[in-house]
Amino acid sequence: MPAARLRGRTEIIEYCRGAWSFAHTILWPEQQFDNVELERAKVCIQKYFDNATDQKKAFISFCQRVILAHRYITAQPGRFVPNPSIWFNVNYPQGFVGTNDWLSNIEKKREEIPGYLQHILTAAEQYVEYIEHPTVKSFNACRRKLLEQNAKSLLQFYYNSILHFNYIKY
Repeated sequence: MPAARLRGRTEIIEYCRGAWSFAHTILWPEQQFDNVELERAKVCIQKYFDNATDQKKAFISFCQRVILAHRYITAQPGRFVPNPSIWFNVNYPQGFVGTNDWLSNIEKKREEIPGYLQHILTAAEQYVEYIEHPTVKSFNACRRKLLEQNAKSLLQFYYNSILHFNYIKY
């Protein structure tokens, strides 16, 4: 396999790992899943990145959509997210697929109102920077930016995702 193609494949694998860490810590923070469930969910995430024309952009969108889903389920008691293999399945319109319209609406609003829900975009952009360059410098850059935007809940999501990405290998 040519070096450029191999490098691109490795990048997608890291994006998949990072995406799973982000989603798991935000949507299912207290849950552990068996290997079958994990593999099914990861296959869905892999397909998402394989179908993307720009994986980095897709990663940023992925993270924003997960945050929006979390906001939705916490807004009203009784809402929940089904198991990851269901939620990420492209044939389940109430899952990840359904969050695409939410993000599109926010992006349109950002064109009209600069800075609209900027903290969500900042968290996603900074998390991808960490995944690409897992250094103290990139970690602290995100921390600083989210504190400046008073986005403490997103900062906690970021911390949890970094811990999961680095130390929890499922």
